[in-house]
Amino acid sequence: DNATKPFPSTNDKNPHIDDNKKIHKNNLDDNKKIKLNSHDNATKPFHCKLRNSPQPVILMSLGRSGSGSTWQIMGNLSGEETPSDEYTGSSTKKSAAFFRKLSKQNDQNWMLETMCERQKKYPDAGMVGFKWKPYAGFYSALAKIGLQSAASSRKPGIKVVRLRRNLLDVVISRTKHKDKIQAHCAKGDEKCIQKHLEAGTGIELNTDKLLALLRSYKKQEDAVDELLVELGVPAVHISFEKAYYGTNANEWIRVCDFLEICTKKKKLTMTGIHAIMGHEGTSNPYHNVTLKNYGAVKELLQNTEFEPLLH
Repeated sequence: DNATKPFPSTNDKNPHIDDNKKIHKNNLDDNKKIKLNSHDNATKPFHCKLRNSPQPVILMSLGRSGSGSTWQIMGNLSGEETPSDEYTGSSTKKSAAFFRKLSKQNDQNWMLETMCERQKKYPDAGMVGFKWKPYAGFYSALAKIGLQSAASSRKPGIKVVRLRRNLLDVVISRTKHKDKIQAHCAKGDEKCIQKHLEAGTGIELNTDKLLALLRSYKKQEDAVDELLVELGVPAVHISFEKAYYGTNANEWIRVCDFLEICTKKKKLTMTGIHAIMGHEGTSNPYHNVTLKNYGAVKELLQNTEFEPLLH
């Protein structure tokens, strides 16, 4: 859920990669060498070839990081919005089930097959693809084989748009949406917008677990970025805050340059971005409004690596 009022960016550095940090061993499986195009007779056959267009894209982010709005905007910038889905699973359980099914089928070509099918389905679009939430299944052997397929693909090549959001706002949004409100509000849907604003005011966060939760999310986010680098996956890293609350459209221009899909890049402004947004912003821009226990949260985060997340 996106707000319309600006607040300071907390993601000034891209691509959020700490070169001195190794991916946590518990997040990775023991499969150190992954071979593509296996000659194993049990491998599911692959009979499709990527075309030069539309551009195959994976939008990768944690849940409640604005991926729905971001996919919609990217589609509009390319000339035609295609449906977005969390193809690899919208939850930890669904992600695990998705990759278990692939494993049973030994479907090592799942990434290429999926992108190829979507190119055929939407031949006139500027881009096609899916949203990938990096739950536990992200570190399975077949997930990494899919990522290696993206890394080795050519013309146009599968590319990743890696989106990261202020982690405190991710926690707040997840807490807010436990009330089963709609994921997004369409422009002009005043009833939905009002319900979101009410649900997003006076939230009380569990300060006993907040620091541990933020550190867990950060470790997960950093591990995803490191794995993309390790496997050589072409990616552009963008900040939710800069993309939606920035004073200019530079973050979107970076996406356009990377994907080479935008039809009116030279004229791109934040006014133009807001004009093509299909979803209305529904977040309060200030934590002292959003959080009932703002004082306790502020005190908890002071002198920690997460203090800059407050706004």
